[in-house]
Amino acid sequence: ARYRLAETYYNEKNYKSAALKFDEVATQAPDSVWAPWAMVRQGECFKAMGNNDAAKLFWEDVVAKYPKSKAAKEAKTLLGS
Repeated sequence: ARYRLAETYYNEKNYKSAALKFDEVATQAPDSVWAPWAMVRQGECFKAMGNNDAAKLFWEDVVAKYPKSKAAKEAKTLLGS
């Protein structure tokens, strides 16, 4: 439910609120299948707010913490862009 709420904020371009909700997903349920995706999306929020360095840190963290996940593959793609 938190992930969906975060997505709603993101779609409304309310990136700060979205990042906070994605953080809740990643920190409160780190073993969830949603956690690595939440981190990818946090990076996208920071990129949308103009903080490319923070975005890069989130994506690198996904690759480090969840290297075999589909989210890590997406994060690698985003790091290359």
